[in-house]
Amino acid sequence: MVHHMDTEDFRRIYLPLQNKLYRFALKFVHDPMVAEDIVQEVFLRIWKKRQELAGLEKPEAYCMTMTRNLSLNHLKGRDQKHADISDVMPPAGDLIQADRQMEASETVRKVQAAIKTLSQRQQLVLHLREIEEMTYDQIGEILGLSLAMVKSELFRARQHLKVKLQHHVR
Repeated sequence: MVHHMDTEDFRRIYLPLQNKLYRFALKFVHDPMVAEDIVQEVFLRIWKKRQELAGLEKPEAYCMTMTRNLSLNHLKGRDQKHADISDVMPPAGDLIQADRQMEASETVRKVQAAIKTLSQRQQLVLHLREIEEMTYDQIGEILGLSLAMVKSELFRARQHLKVKLQHHVR
């Protein structure tokens, strides 16, 4: 018997992925509004193809791959603006808190700057592993990489960051 996806299936399977897809799109496009649009487009496309996708074995990987593709399509020929952590930090209440915040903000800025020196592939592998907590297999499937390549890119990214950040600390 062929199973058809209904709104309840859609809500149960796909809607819980919304925040993860948003963070992933934002990693590419660096624009919250565009990232939201991309996630909406992913959901629209899934809903339109719901009969074909009913019973899909790996819906999360499918959505992440579609998010990646739509994000890359958006990036073609565009200049990117990068959000700064200071845009979202609340004002400090007192001098001690302000000092701690500046220190934390500076650390975050250094880490962000170091991450930006990685290749795009390394940034994505690092994001999927450390932020989204995906397995190596899931990362390979989403990015179209072999397991060995995922491990290699992650190792190189971590080594590069370690070296970069040691220089900033000293």
